[in-house]
Amino acid sequence: MKNTKHKPEKSSLSSTQIVVGAVVLCACVYFIGRPKNPQVILPAKTAAAKLDTKKVSVATPVLSAPAATMSRQDYIASVAAERREFTATMEIGLKSLDLTKIGNKLSIPIKLIPDKRWCMAGDIDTMKAAVGDVAKDNILVSLEPEDGGKGDSFRTNVLSLYKASEHTFKIDYTGKRERSFGLHICSDYKNGKSCLSKKIKTHDKISDERAASGGKRTTNLPETKFFFQHVVIAGDRMLSYGTNNFSEKFKSNVAKYFAKNTALPADELKAALKTASISRSVPLEVTQKLIEVHLPYNDPRCVSP
Repeated sequence: MKNTKHKPEKSSLSSTQIVVGAVVLCACVYFIGRPKNPQVILPAKTAAAKLDTKKVSVATPVLSAPAATMSRQDYIASVAAERREFTATMEIGLKSLDLTKIGNKLSIPIKLIPDKRWCMAGDIDTMKAAVGDVAKDNILVSLEPEDGGKGDSFRTNVLSLYKASEHTFKIDYTGKRERSFGLHICSDYKNGKSCLSKKIKTHDKISDERAASGGKRTTNLPETKFFFQHVVIAGDRMLSYGTNNFSEKFKSNVAKYFAKNTALPADELKAALKTASISRSVPLEVTQKLIEVHLPYNDPRCVSP
């Protein structure tokens, strides 16, 4: 009988034991090696919200408090005064221009600008009807102190007024004190240099007088003031105010402002307002560089303005 050797059988649990052992080992490594304070990753939306909050806090600084030397009541009073001043300047249409001082002269640049209007007669139409020769330099433009001091002027003609032109007045510098000046446009047939004494009439009256003469009179024409605006020069600064409102309230506001902020004689201001109310000239426009003088005229396409 043959001796038969039996090979030992492989245990079916060996593979299972290996798998279990591997799992246990991995678990041990994970729990031993993991950080004690794990970092939590925020969702994208939460992170963006956190970033936005940080930006807002940086972009919105806290406003500084009033100076320690000023009490709260004084601060409130100061702000209220500034508001009143702003309101006062707006009510009278106040405008200012910084002037250039060269030696003892102030340079005051102006620009004459024709304004074409539909079926509305204006300053240039009145001048055209009033003067004898529209091509002759019988129109005088002047800037003169209302107290009778020396001013400056230049000559032109009616035809030239239909095109924009610039000129710079040279006025004597008389220090910081405020002075009233008139910006005039008048007719002058005697080669004069002043419009101050010329008589001012409404545009309707000038046109009516010219129509009554049949428009035939070309000699001994009356010298007339067609345009007037009041300006104030204080040191190297010029002030202008609106003249398209001549109500008693407006005139009172103008008088109050200049009485409070300047040393202008009240009678000079009163006289200037009276002259402006007759001429009813278009208010001056003031840019950073010059004074704009707008002169309206009727669009030629409208036959009967």
